[in-house]
Amino acid sequence: MSFFINKLSRMGALCGLLVLLAAASVFAQTQQGIDVTVKDANETAIAGAKVDLTIGGLSVGTAVTNDEGIAHFDVQRAGDYRISVDATGFASMTREVAYSPGTGLRETFRLDINGISETVTVTATRTQVTTEETAVPVSVVGRKEIEEQGINTIGDIFRTLPGTSTVNEGAFQVRPRIRGLDSNRVLILVDGERLNNSRTSTGQSGVETGLIDTGEIESVEVVRGSGSVLYGTDALAGTINIITSDTGRRVVTRVSDSAAASILSTVRTKTRFAVRLG
Repeated sequence: MSFFINKLSRMGALCGLLVLLAAASVFAQTQQGIDVTVKDANETAIAGAKVDLTIGGLSVGTAVTNDEGIAHFDVQRAGDYRISVDATGFASMTREVAYSPGTGLRETFRLDINGISETVTVTATRTQVTTEETAVPVSVVGRKEIEEQGINTIGDIFRTLPGTSTVNEGAFQVRPRIRGLDSNRVLILVDGERLNNSRTSTGQSGVETGLIDTGEIESVEVVRGSGSVLYGTDALAGTINIITSDTGRRVVTRVSDSAAASILSTVRTKTRFAVRLG
């Protein structure tokens, strides 16, 4: 009888040990990876926030925070990761973190309320108005967006906007198309000055927007809709206004009369000496 009791005791101890090992394994697995907690300035959890995890410019994954404001990433590789958090109504935040396998990483983001911004256009009505006040749809691409998207040619801008595309692309050749119309039905402006002329644009000739250096562009305003009342029949499909950056102020150095006379006298002396040697 004692033999069976001892055997049962050993079996019970073995089962308990297995349960402890399983619990430890589960606990270790839950501790691994990266947990991102998103809160506002009042320490309230933000649910539905988008969290992107990248390493070396490559995407590891995207997650959305739960009701507790937590997003989990199961990460096995060591390295320097970038966490980007974006939530509606809040300012975006990015952070660099170092992660080692076998340990859990907990990061908390506290987002500030994003300010209300308005985009101003002058192309749609020839006066300064916000894009929400115009009767026709307007897209404005600013300098910040051009740099963030890594735009190399102006054709890259037209391909990303709704209702616009490009035709006749080449090394320095690109022509925009708005709502299926191009050629002399799309008005091209640079700083408000029209590039279109009376000659009809074709696949071999016409207004070349590709010659404009994107490094000099401050913003691009694209009006999708007829602007014939403001600009003439060239703007039947739409109007594109390419606004370039302001040039720096020139520095003018004033020279006194005595200094100017001294410089002029030196030049005359050297001229006479050269003539004598000749």
